Amino acid sequence: MALLISPHHRDAFSHILDEMFALRHKVFVRQLKWQGLKSPDGLREIDEFDSGPCHYLLGFRPDGRVANAVRITGAPDPNVTCDVLAPQMGWRVDRATHYLEMSRMCADPDFSGPDAKIAYLDLMASVADVCTKFGYRGSIGVGAQSEIEKRIRAGDAIQIRAGPFTFPGDSEPSYGIVLESDPDGRLDQIWNLLDRSRHGLQDPDNNPELFVRFRRAA
Repeated sequence: MALLISPHHRDAFSHILDEMFALRHKVFVRQLKWQGLKSPDGLREIDEFDSGPCHYLLGFRPDGRVANAVRITGAPDPNVTCDVLAPQMGWRVDRATHYLEMSRMCADPDFSGPDAKIAYLDLMASVADVCTKFGYRGSIGVGAQSEIEKRIRAGDAIQIRAGPFTFPGDSEPSYGIVLESDPDGRLDQIWNLLDRSRHGLQDPDNNPELFVRFRRAA
C-alpha cells in the first residue's frame, strides 16, 4: 500500500513524515551529496516547499518502515521543479492545472530485492490513482539520467522536455521530464503484478481506520 498524506493530515502523521524526511536526508544529503539542501537538525532534509500545499505518497516495507516516498504538488502551486530547478535549466514549464509536480522521489538504498520492486510498483500505481483522484493527466519533474533510464527500462513513457543540465556538485546530468499518468495501459500492466487487496492508494479521507493503524505503529 501507499499512504497519501494531505496537508490537513500532516499533524496526524507527523511521526511518519519525520521518518520520510530522514530517508530523504539519507538519500539526497548523505548518499547523493546534493548541495544547498536544508537540514534543520542534521537528520532530516526539509525545504520551503514542504510547508506548502503539497501531498506525500509513502510506500512501506513489510515491517512497516518507510521504503520509498515522493512529494506531489499541483503544477500551478509553488514547487521546487517549476520555481527552482526549471529556471536554472532554462526550461519554461507549462504550469497547466492538469499536471502535478513530483519531486524528492527516493527509495531506501538498504532495501532491495522483490519486496523493494513491489513497493516501487505500488508507489507508481498510487501516483496514477492520485492523478485520477484529482483529475491530473500526468506529472512533471526533474530527474537524473540514471534514474530516468531505470524508469524507461521499467516501461514508463517519459518525455524529455529539457536538458541535459548538470547541477553544481552533481556527477551526472539531469533532465526535465513529463510522464503521462497511464500511457498504453501501463497501470494495467502494474496491477497484473500486484494484489489489489493489499496494494494501491490508501487515503485517510476515505478510510479513517488508517489513523488508528499508523498511530499504533508509531
